[in-house]
Amino acid sequence: MEEEAKMAPISYRTQMIGKIRNYKRDLEQINKTLKRGGEYTPSGSDNYGFDRDDRLAASQRSKLFKGTQSLNRTSESLARTHQIAAETDQIGVEIIDELGQQREQLVRTKERGNDQ
Repeated sequence: MEEEAKMAPISYRTQMIGKIRNYKRDLEQINKTLKRGGEYTPSGSDNYGFDRDDRLAASQRSKLFKGTQSLNRTSESLARTHQIAAETDQIGVEIIDELGQQREQLVRTKERGNDQ
């Protein structure tokens, strides 16, 4: 894994190497704890009184909240897009009406010129 991390694109490399270091440290700690016959708890992962299920539920709530926020932003964007489309449609109708009036004026002017 370490060799692959070293060959990874620079944008991922630092993060991957850091994770590998953490994994190695945890593995060393597991080995030391197992040799002493104790129970392993990962370093740096203080549960703050929460068990794995609580952390998982909190993570899922966080993902759901972020998804809801994204959905709300998208809905607002769609509403703005619909509003702009309606305004553009109205402007198009007004332009068509105005062009029709101008056409009628041009036809009348041409007919008056032919009458003389």
